[in-house]
Amino acid sequence: MPVQQVQIPGVIGRMGPQATIEFMERVAAQTGGGLEQDQLRLLVDQNPKIPNRHQAIISGIDSVSSVLLEMGRGLQAAGADFLVVPCNTAHAFVALLTQELDIPLLSVIDCVKQRVEEDYRRVSIGLMAADGCLISQVYQQALSNTVKEVITLSHDSQAEFMTLVYRVKAGEISSDLAQSAKKLLAELVDRGAEVLIAGCTEIPLMMNGSSYPLPCIDTLEVLVEATVQRAYAGIKS
Repeated sequence: MPVQQVQIPGVIGRMGPQATIEFMERVAAQTGGGLEQDQLRLLVDQNPKIPNRHQAIISGIDSVSSVLLEMGRGLQAAGADFLVVPCNTAHAFVALLTQELDIPLLSVIDCVKQRVEEDYRRVSIGLMAADGCLISQVYQQALSNTVKEVITLSHDSQAEFMTLVYRVKAGEISSDLAQSAKKLLAELVDRGAEVLIAGCTEIPLMMNGSSYPLPCIDTLEVLVEATVQRAYAGIKS
């Protein structure tokens, strides 16, 4: 894309760190040209002090929202025109961002909902997502009037999935991870899923280029595409 004055995304990151880095790399790939000046500017807060989202949801003690709000305020003050959060579970804590800030949040949940409404209405969705994302029901509620059903992993498989998530967060990328993730996805297929949602931004890193057994909505990729579109659609005067 040519150099032009576009809107600047503010990225609330490090949930986990590898997913945020992957988000930035994919944005760069979608806006790349012959010059580094062709790249989209990103303002990124990689904050390792964000409390564990899953523990906050399970305990019912919200230790997360105020930290996200502080990060959002910093990005707004630095010049961000809108915010993105490359973490599905964190969207259970974004209400304060939309209430207290003067810039909008581009929600990955809303973006995925739109994709489902456009391409996959009235199908059975296989949702693989982290504990907090499932418990908070962000996708189940968003898709309740659009899809036939939302299928999730069994209790034991969900525990195995969370082990994979934390291995990715620790920096591991391996063929073993991909094989384990594919086995879990196969369970969703066996239980009737017609379309998959990779509802955790660590899943593409687990898969590491491996193919999915069904059409799959990669939530990280959906957010990347929406971020680039929003940035260039909102050209400043």
